[in-house]
Amino acid sequence: MEKGGTFFSKFASSIANLSGKPGTFVLAVFLVLSWAVSGPFFGFSDTWELVINDNNHHLSYGVRSAELPEPRQQGASGKT
Repeated sequence: MEKGGTFFSKFASSIANLSGKPGTFVLAVFLVLSWAVSGPFFGFSDTWELVINDNNHHLSYGVRSAELPEPRQQGASGKT
């Protein structure tokens, strides 16, 4: 397997493992509440919305990637 693939797999797995811990949940709730409270200061702008949407997208992608199985390598005959 390529070195980059191994690093990403380990990184994604560690993020997925951390996401299930109670402290991570408390941190996420705190961040979302802080984001919501800051809305009036930023006029509920598109950029303000983009902050939560982008972070949600990237975190969800990382966790989902960790849940996917590793692709199997094909042998010389082309069969797995």
